[in-house]
Formats: sequence, structure tokens, C-alpha cells
Amino acid sequence: MSLRQLFRRLRTPKREQRALVLYNWVWEQAQTAAPKLFDGEQNASDEPTRQQRFEVLGSFAVATIAQLKTQGEHPLAQRFHDVFFDQVEASIRQGGVGDPSINKHMKKFIGAFQGRLVAYMPALADSDADVLAVAMERNKVPQPKKLAKTVLAEVTQKNLDTVLDLS
Repeated sequence: MSLRQLFRRLRTPKREQRALVLYNWVWEQAQTAAPKLFDGEQNASDEPTRQQRFEVLGSFAVATIAQLKTQGEHPLAQRFHDVFFDQVEASIRQGGVGDPSINKHMKKFIGAFQGRLVAYMPALADSDADVLAVAMERNKVPQPKKLAKTVLAEVTQKNLDTVLDLS
């Protein structure tokens, strides 16, 4: 850890630190669930690849937000949502999208994410992998049945507590 990172961490409010830790954990879960999408051989600026990455990351992010809200952690859920979209925006910019059209792209991704929140919440609340897989399939998530089972298995109160205790 560089000195700059250390000072940034000291100045960063605890809720933001926890949200960043959760985002990094979600990223790791997505990489584990769909390694071919995140292996570096895929062109990250390629629209289909970027969309599939968003779907996988978004699935874990939606489940994380749902779990945080279930635990009564609404402010942390909101901060995680903000960090998630800060990272989405950075990724889009790295893909070559500039200031004139970034808002259009972000609107599209935020709208899609909000739709997934609404579509996935009932299945997440009931821990129903089959219903979650059907909702994921409608959104063209790669390998929806496998991903639905993985999301439900990994994004649990116990795992989130463990991740947050380590931060």
C-alpha cells in the first residue's frame, strides 16, 4: 500500500471504506463465477463483453444491496450502489466513451440496474434460484441457472458479515 493510499484510507469515511470493500468482494465473486469474461483476453471496450460483465457484476451487486437492506444497512447499501456506479462510469470511460456521451451511457446502465433490482428482489427474498434464473435469463445474463445458484450461495448475511469484519 502506497503512502497516498494510506492517507486516502485514513480520510475516507468508514461507510465508504466498507462500500469499497464490498465492491472489491463483488468483483472477485463475479470473476470467479465467469472467469472467461474477466480474464483479460476479452476486449473490455467491446460492447457485448462490457454488457455481459455488467450483467454478472450487477447480479452480485443487486443481491448484495438486497442483503444489506434486509440487515437494515440502508445507508451502506446506498453507498455501495454509488461506489458500484462510480466504477461502472470509470470502466465506460476506459472503454473510450468521453464526456459528451457518458451521461447517455450511464442512464442506460442505471436504468438497467434498477430494473434488475425490481426483477430480482422477490427471488432473492425467497432464496429461489429457479425464479432468479428465469429473471436473469430474460436479461440475457450468461449461464443464468449456474449464476443464480452461485449468487444465492455466496451473497449471504454470513459472508457479508465476514467480508465487512475484515475491513
